[in-house]
Amino acid sequence: SQQHTIFTVCGDWFLQKNDIISALNFYFKAHNFEKIMQVIEKDKQASLDYQHKEQLLKYFDECPQLIKLRHPLALISHGRRLLSFGNRELFAQTVEDITSCIELATDSNVRDSLQGELELLLSFTKYNSIKAMSAHHQKACLLMQGKPSRTISAKGSYTFGCNSILFMYYRTPGTLSAEVENLAISMPFYNQLVPTSGAGSAKVMEAEALYFRGSWDESYILTTQALNIALRSKQH
Repeated sequence: SQQHTIFTVCGDWFLQKNDIISALNFYFKAHNFEKIMQVIEKDKQASLDYQHKEQLLKYFDECPQLIKLRHPLALISHGRRLLSFGNRELFAQTVEDITSCIELATDSNVRDSLQGELELLLSFTKYNSIKAMSAHHQKACLLMQGKPSRTISAKGSYTFGCNSILFMYYRTPGTLSAEVENLAISMPFYNQLVPTSGAGSAKVMEAEALYFRGSWDESYILTTQALNIALRSKQH
């Protein structure tokens, strides 16, 4: 209808101005779910956080299944957001949809790439076991042949707002040294997939361990090294 056309034009204008939220709102008013999925794929949900939860859920709930299956990268980005929302039921359904996309792919390279992206997504279900997460990362690296992920934004935070990497991954008393080593071994695989995320994190965790053991000078040196690594990698 003419109204839907006008809403789509408004969405296009806001998209040109990089106002992702307003663009998505107008595309939704236009029932233009193809545009919504395209924007989410490009934005990688960097502009959508918990305050946009209800509208995001509505976009995917009302989007026709055939359109969703044409946009597996949007589904993968959405799956990671569902995990942060704690919505395991919708996450499981989204994984089924992603699996359908992979099965429908006729090109083997496309199929492997999507399977790798799915492995990366599934790694977040194993948080906060470093080894279990890394097993998925290593599979993803092989499937994606060392290419970076197309579903994680460079604007994202590696720690999801947590101010301590040691707090994130130190799970069991007496295993701190082992976990520090595990993170150092695991991060190169993750950084193949997301080069701008988590750069220097292994140094930070080692520095935190030294700090709490009273080795403050050594901790400061490693913290400085981590900061330089993060700056060089444009880590957010």
